Amino acid sequence: MVLSNGETWGYLNNDRDNETEGNHQTDSVVTLEPEEDEVIVGFYGQSDSRSGFTYQFGILTAPKGVELPDVIYDMPELSNA
Repeated sequence: MVLSNGETWGYLNNDRDNETEGNHQTDSVVTLEPEEDEVIVGFYGQSDSRSGFTYQFGILTAPKGVELPDVIYDMPELSNA
């Protein structure tokens, strides 16, 4: 992941996109960006706690200019349980 401040950490891969073709390996990079009228307000994902592999990852967006109440960030549905 590369954040707008340049900080990088972690990685995701997709076995279908990392298939070895002879001596050539193909990789794909997916850039998650909000629509032009949206901002990123959070991330979501699921991983296997035994292996540590992430099998789902995405961004949560909201319309630009909309102030989300702080109580939203305390919702159990949005917690990292």
